[in-house]
Amino acid sequence: MALLAALVLAVVAVALVAAPFLRPEPAPEPEADAFEGSVADLEHRKLEAYAAIRDAEMDFRMGKLSPADYETIKSKYTGQAIQALAALDHAEPAPASPPSGDAAPADIEIRFCPDCGTRRPDKARFCPSCGRGLRAAA
Repeated sequence: MALLAALVLAVVAVALVAAPFLRPEPAPEPEADAFEGSVADLEHRKLEAYAAIRDAEMDFRMGKLSPADYETIKSKYTGQAIQALAALDHAEPAPASPPSGDAAPADIEIRFCPDCGTRRPDKARFCPSCGRGLRAAA
């Protein structure tokens, strides 16, 4: 009886360990043609890829990622950023709104850092990541 219970337990353990290897492969990543949509959506995808690259670089520097894992993650998100940039090059630009006489150029605020892509915290005048000024020059 004990031998039968041990055999059943061994079969269950092998099945649980082997199950992830027997699943089908996930769908491939979307190609550049899949990056359709508004300019705002493409900008969002680009900034998400930049943020993922930045996070991976931070994790690598802190020793949380091996060099191989870092290169894999970096190449994946670099490809996504390049695809989003290519789609942005071919996207129709949004119609420009006429300039308002109320706002001076120095009052225009930037939402993301143009150098590193970090989102600007409310009322911040400088990027918390790289230190660049986040107000347009007059």
